[in-house]
Formats: sequence, structure tokens, C-alpha cells
Amino acid sequence: MSFIEKHLLPGEQILYVSGKHWKIFLPATLLLTSGIVFLVLYLMHQELRLLMYGGIALAILAVLLLIPPLIEYLGTEFGVTNRRILIKVGLIRRRSTEVLLNKVEGVQVDQSLMGRIFKYGSIVVTGMGVTRESFRDVAAPLEFRKRVQESINPLPSSPR
Repeated sequence: MSFIEKHLLPGEQILYVSGKHWKIFLPATLLLTSGIVFLVLYLMHQELRLLMYGGIALAILAVLLLIPPLIEYLGTEFGVTNRRILIKVGLIRRRSTEVLLNKVEGVQVDQSLMGRIFKYGSIVVTGMGVTRESFRDVAAPLEFRKRVQESINPLPSSPR
């Protein structure tokens, strides 16, 4: 059961859930790919033992670099319910944010060109008063903002 599901109020419904974008794994993945390329080259040219040692070193480093983004990916949730925005960051050390929808002033989205192509970006949730929370590398940030806006201003039901 997710953090958001555990913290629903009576009568509250989840409308949208998002998390971190997969791009946070790119540096470690590229390093691991380089290590594998070195090892394949070593298999083709076994006299070059330096390729084997370099490949093993890169692979080990890649696995070590994979741990922090994996924890970040597994420990982050962005949710919109019919009453509030719930955000949880962290597995071991947790930071959670909750903003009632009637207190939300806005959700700002910032996307680079790559972010627009691969659908990730940063969001800033601004609430009445001093609440201003910023989050990077959010998957589908425009959809998150759209769901918040739809929750704040629901479309009227069509007559039957």
C-alpha cells in the first residue's frame, strides 16, 4: 500500500499519482553500459587485460551510483486527491507535504527541451501563506498540474 493510500481521509479519493522520472537512472545506466562494452571488447581482445579491469571497475561504480536514484525513485510519490495534494519524498528519511486544494494558489511547471520530449520536469506547488514546495525530475508534470487544476475547478456535470 502506498503512502498516499495509507493517508487518505474518509471519503477522499485518489485522482492521480506520479513519481520520479526514469531519467534519474541515466548516469548510472550509461556507466554500466560503458563497463559492459569494455568487457565485450576484452572478450574480443583477451590480450588487453586493462579492458577487463576497466569494465569491472565501471560496472561496480555504476551499481554503487545506481543505489541513490533507486532509493529516490522508490521513495517518492506525488498524488492528487479530490481534497488535497500529497507529496512524499524519501524512504529512510521522509519529507511529506500536504496542501489542501482550497489553499493551492498554483502549480508551476518548468521543463527543458529534453523534459518536454521525455515528459519530465520540475514542479513548484504554491499554497496560501508561505507554502512553496519545489520538486525536480517529476514524471509527467503537466498532467500533475492539469489534475490539480481539474480538482480545484471541477467541470460542471452535463445535464441529462
